[in-house]
Amino acid sequence: MIGPGLPVAAPGPRRCARQRARDVRGLFVCFTLLYLLTGGGHVYSPDGVIMGRVTESLVERGSFAIEDPGYPPGFLTLDPAGRPHGKYGVGLSFAAIPGYLVGRGLELALPEEAAGALVGPEFLWYDADRPEAWRFFGLSLTNAPVSGALCALFYLLVWELSERRSTALIVATALGLATPLWVYAKSFFSEPLAALLLVLFALSARRWQRNHALRHAWIGGAALGAMVIVKIAHAALWPLAAGLVAALLLTSGLDAAARTRAALSFSLGPVVALLGLAGLNWSRFGSPWATGYGEEVGLWTTPWTEGVAGLLVSPGRGLFIYMPLAVLGFLRLRSSFRREPLWSTFALAVPVVLVALYCRWHGWDGGWAWGPRFLLPAMPFLLLLAIPWLEPADDAARGRSGDWRWVVGGVASLSFLLTIVGILVPATEYHHFLREAIGAGYLPAVRWSWQVWPPCGYLHFPFDFLVLPSLWSTPGTGLLRAASVLLAAGLALTIYRWRPWRVLG
Repeated sequence: MIGPGLPVAAPGPRRCARQRARDVRGLFVCFTLLYLLTGGGHVYSPDGVIMGRVTESLVERGSFAIEDPGYPPGFLTLDPAGRPHGKYGVGLSFAAIPGYLVGRGLELALPEEAAGALVGPEFLWYDADRPEAWRFFGLSLTNAPVSGALCALFYLLVWELSERRSTALIVATALGLATPLWVYAKSFFSEPLAALLLVLFALSARRWQRNHALRHAWIGGAALGAMVIVKIAHAALWPLAAGLVAALLLTSGLDAAARTRAALSFSLGPVVALLGLAGLNWSRFGSPWATGYGEEVGLWTTPWTEGVAGLLVSPGRGLFIYMPLAVLGFLRLRSSFRREPLWSTFALAVPVVLVALYCRWHGWDGGWAWGPRFLLPAMPFLLLLAIPWLEPADDAARGRSGDWRWVVGGVASLSFLLTIVGILVPATEYHHFLREAIGAGYLPAVRWSWQVWPPCGYLHFPFDFLVLPSLWSTPGTGLLRAASVLLAAGLALTIYRWRPWRVLG
């Protein structure tokens, strides 16, 4: 347990279970509906369009090969038969099948000219005036429920660690509203899904630590395996996960046979994933060792000091710039390690591993994105380190926390405001403008110049990262208007019946 907190009357097990279930439903429904209502309606990046084309090919032709409409070099790789494939993991492409089917239905149900309602940004990697734009509309919905589920599972993880409902609700809400997660819930990048799977692993490992039920080991291992199917780079987190599992096994008090069964249960998911990935690579690229990235595999050319500084404090991609809440966790590291050393070590090691992984990558900035896209899976764990601000260990610490409560509130408010700015303008639109305006020196400016800092630059751009206004101003979109009204009513009704603010009283 991370900390005892204030003395409160302990509810019974059944009441706790009901509270957890109600909160999980509330968080999932509220954040999913919020993300859907503030969606952009497009797939903005070439990476996302290619992963969406893989979804299209899976549904329409039962194949991973896609039709190449003329992408720039470096995005596609040919299989032995000469058919083009995306170089990215296929996990998000599979997860997007329901959204694609929704878009396919809209394409059939809405008039052809209504596709023009989706035209917002000037720079897209597909023709938004064609009826197929509805398919991309459906694909763009994928990360909304994924991110909503991430907030709900993260709530459960915090509850497991702190055993305080108020702490779990506050921290999970902060993840959903005051981090770049909201921005990426509107995208078609794979990081939200990877973050969901990593939190699922941590939650399963914590529950196994509590009751040693093998089902939790199976689920945790499956989450680790799926995480690599989503994005192969996240295999770098496997040694860290293995270290956590080893520490849990050694401190479990179980006999050797029971520890072996648990270790095998945790390991099955990664083993199956590796075999499946090898077979997939063989079928797509002609070798089990080929990842599709080709020569990029060797492009670890950035000086590590530049990459670390860029990922942490640069105006273009710095973690502490786009998620000021992360600072709070580092200010309370000592308290976190004193309360829960094993889990605090894991929470701190996740961002360390990801920074170490990407700092030397030639594209450490994550392309045309908002903030440190590659560090998104670490953001929930950085919030875990900030829990001592909500749960002082003793009266003296409680007094100090009271003195700092306005600072903590100010940092949280700043994180929230930055996130609000991020959901107004698509990063691709802003980056395209800068490339045209600055020319050859645009990339260093995007990464390091405060003069073109996106949170300020966005305020001078049309707020075209929101599709809802265009739906209400364009004929032929009555079906989606009605759906948006129902979503808004569902969000309001869920909040009213759930009343999460009561826990703070």
